[in-house]
Amino acid sequence: MNKRFFPRIDLPLLMAIIPIMLLSSLTLWSASGFDESMLFKHLARCALTLVCILVMSSIPAASYQRSAPYLYFVAVSLLLAVALFGDSTNGSQRWL
Repeated sequence: MNKRFFPRIDLPLLMAIIPIMLLSSLTLWSASGFDESMLFKHLARCALTLVCILVMSSIPAASYQRSAPYLYFVAVSLLLAVALFGDSTNGSQRWL
């Protein structure tokens, strides 16, 4: 990978993620009875995840540090919304 385009990417971490994604794809394909449609959906999600990793790594860490308090507030607010407005079924609570 060219360091000029992705200077902040952690290459060893990326090289650890890719085999895990491939192994999870193989496991899903085997568990689904060799259903190709589930495999292709999973591979598409893995590709989207890799794109998100590359985009997120291109953003400077200072941007994340500045927005962290706001993101924390949003996350806690969503957890409270689930506790207050979520549906409870068989002892678990969900928002969908």
